[in-house]
Amino acid sequence: MTQTIIERSKWYRGKGGAESRLLREDGTMCCLGFDCIRRGIPEGELFIAPSPKSLLRSVYDPALEGLVKPAPSGLPMSTDVVVEIIGINDMTLISEETREARLKELFEKLDTEIIFV
Repeated sequence: MTQTIIERSKWYRGKGGAESRLLREDGTMCCLGFDCIRRGIPEGELFIAPSPKSLLRSVYDPALEGLVKPAPSGLPMSTDVVVEIIGINDMTLISEETREARLKELFEKLDTEIIFV
């Protein structure tokens, strides 16, 4: 199992999805942004992308394994677990304890241990 460290001071969460990004202009990022960096995706590719499916990479890129899958059209779409992760990260009416516990459970499905610091 791999590990992804999420720095709470840089973590954008709990404010709805309209402004959430893998990496925002102010330097904050959603939980998937931290995971993409751990996967070796450069910050420059993450800038203002709303989700991993928005990255300009092949749906078959190993760095995106478990995050995207091909849609019937062949274009990338989010996997079911990523849709859940995005929902929990951006949810407004949830405690921090519940958000973190649920994200840990979801990332385990991607064989990733989340560590919050």
